Amino acid sequence: MVANILIFMNVHDQSKIMNELIREGHVITREQAACLAPYRKANINRFGAYFLDELRKSINIDYQLEVVSPCN
Repeated sequence: MVANILIFMNVHDQSKIMNELIREGHVITREQAACLAPYRKANINRFGAYFLDELRKSINIDYQLEVVSPCN
């Protein structure tokens, strides 16, 4: 589950930033987008013990955010 959450948040954050760059006039090529991997393994303890603060407010997720894909 930790890996899935990390992948989801990374795709969301990367898509948000890439959409901002595109709106500012930057061009993102297929090659550049293909180099971005949402699943990182370094410095992440996927099988560790985690404290979950159930009272912590979560961020607002834009589920309508366009995911920039190297396949488009």
